Amino acid sequence: MDSQTVSVSSSVSEKPGGGGKPHKCEACNKCFSRSDELTRHARIHTGAKPFKCVQCSREFSRSDHLTTHMRTHTGERPFVCEVCGRSFARSDERKRHSKIHQKSLHKDSAGSLSDKAHADRGAAVSSSTGSKTSSGNKRNAPARIVPDSRYTSG
Repeated sequence: MDSQTVSVSSSVSEKPGGGGKPHKCEACNKCFSRSDELTRHARIHTGAKPFKCVQCSREFSRSDHLTTHMRTHTGERPFVCEVCGRSFARSDERKRHSKIHQKSLHKDSAGSLSDKAHADRGAAVSSSTGSKTSSGNKRNAPARIVPDSRYTSG
């Protein structure tokens, strides 16, 4: 679809009391409560990608996607697991990772929490203060991807 053919409109809310979603996409009739949501949605139809990476020229339809992408260039990993100190570029990656701890956390004889999954693999379990791990690497340094033997053939 040509990027100039999609129009957006702001019609009066159909719900009594002024609530509802007055901003309607003319291309698919989806409604939004805020005009900025409609503007962002309209890019699906137009293919517009107004946010461009200055390092590699990759383009994005959303500014938050560009922000996350920039971390591939900078190595920034601001989301740190409070249990094991592993860092991630995106908050959803840390959230998914934290689920491994939910199954493996248990109380030791002293009543404090320890992480059986990481302890079984010989990893250091301590606070995420940027201290060195048992391997001597800084915790907040960009992580290497190492295949987990449980999921690889060989």
